[in-house]
Amino acid sequence: MATLEIELSSEFLILIIFLIVTFSINLYITLVSPIAFGDEGFHTHLARWISVHKEIPEFLPLYGTLIHREGFARPPLWNILEGFFYLFGFNETIVKILVPFITLLSGLSIYSLFKRVLNERTSLIAALIYVSLPCIVTYSVLFYVDMLVNFWIILSLGSFCLWEKFKDKKYLLLSSLFTGLAILTKTTGYFLLLFYFFYFTFRVLSEKKFEILKDFGLVISLLFLTLSGWMIRNYFFFSTPLTNLPFNVLQGKTIIKPDYTPIHEFEGRIAEIATEATVFKIGLVEYFDFAYGFLWFFPLLLFPSLLYLLLRKEKFDKLILLMLIAALPGIYIFISARAEDVARYNLYSVPILVLIVSIYLEKILDWSKRYSKYLPLFLIFCIAIISFLNFLGKANMMIRVKQFSPLFLEACNWIKQNLPLNASLLSLHTHPTVYNCERKAIWELVDLPDILLSNDINLTLNRLKANGIDYIFVQKFSLSGGKYRQTYPITFVQFLENNSEYFEKVYENGPNLAQCLAMGGCDGTILYKVNY
Repeated sequence: MATLEIELSSEFLILIIFLIVTFSINLYITLVSPIAFGDEGFHTHLARWISVHKEIPEFLPLYGTLIHREGFARPPLWNILEGFFYLFGFNETIVKILVPFITLLSGLSIYSLFKRVLNERTSLIAALIYVSLPCIVTYSVLFYVDMLVNFWIILSLGSFCLWEKFKDKKYLLLSSLFTGLAILTKTTGYFLLLFYFFYFTFRVLSEKKFEILKDFGLVISLLFLTLSGWMIRNYFFFSTPLTNLPFNVLQGKTIIKPDYTPIHEFEGRIAEIATEATVFKIGLVEYFDFAYGFLWFFPLLLFPSLLYLLLRKEKFDKLILLMLIAALPGIYIFISARAEDVARYNLYSVPILVLIVSIYLEKILDWSKRYSKYLPLFLIFCIAIISFLNFLGKANMMIRVKQFSPLFLEACNWIKQNLPLNASLLSLHTHPTVYNCERKAIWELVDLPDILLSNDINLTLNRLKANGIDYIFVQKFSLSGGKYRQTYPITFVQFLENNSEYFEKVYENGPNLAQCLAMGGCDGTILYKVNY
């Protein structure tokens, strides 16, 4: 009877309603959007390939050229998971449901695990805040690896906390298993190893009991067992057990590229505007608003919450502070990375930050009940409303962000019907091209500056032929007057137009180039066949 009362408590009902509503909105966003934003096409293409061929490729399929290839050595679990569901028949709806559903499971996991470690109110607040933070909402509707790795991190840290509280070895083993799955999903999972090291070192130094290291050995042993298959496979193909390690350690021979030094040089990656700029260029206030939403809510509460934990010094407080310290190395990317990448690569720390804030908020709720026994529930309702408004602001933005050029997708349909299956395209938006056009595409080449910037017909043709490029696929919405790597320089496209005997225009949609430039930009594409 007691269990039934807990399950039907007001707090639990608030959580379930909140999670169902946010899941439904996330799902709506994914269902009405194409698979074209950023790396979505890359991951979905790999999953589709794995499901069709029933194997993991040695090299990335439909990527690369005659002289440039990249091995598939990245953590594979997300692509394997997607591919497993596609075994029952490929349907885009599967992946569009999967990521929002993982976020829903993450919210439930935070609640169910930390309810046993802390209390129901703290875990409820943590779950509400977690699924509604803008940085989480962003990747709840993008088909990237980030929500899956965060799910494993939540399960790993939650299981470890249960072991710390109840001393039941099964929780320690589960924590190690989930850590292995996190590492097999994304590089950020390695921070959990750092946490284990800090925790067991702290225990040995404070308690002077070296037998504690037996538990550490148990964790590492199961972890290596979990990773062993992938380590052996990588060593066989690339002469290194693990790639994508932090700080470029043990990279192995994963990329085959020519020993070529380009004559020309780009002036940058892309114009640094909005979140393309670094955190310090856009400002910390703008960054916190972009990543965490209402400045007066989560970002502002972080500092008093952290101070409260430092002063309270309870057993669990020390544990969560060790988690936070283990997560600190990710801060180094604040220096030079784009603001949107900083938010993405630090997502693994969000569950920890959410717990810190939730402990502080629960203390405020506990203090409020001296005035009325209903006041804590009212404040929880207020937190839920604030969290939902925070969620809704980012969700509305993501509906717009995830839309993609309809003329690009139209061009891909033409390409699928008219180009040979072995055609190789030079295309800036490589991942959407590979997935939607179903043809080989490449952009990040060593000799790309000489292709785009030289305006020398002999040099351009020489480098295109060396790579085996058959077509140049221009997206007009990415034209630029500057010499940026992530754009089509206008001078390059004009160069193609002026040398039509070598670059034959076989397809175009949208306004022509002259009209597009006169308009200051437009949608549309041009496909040039390279005649050597």
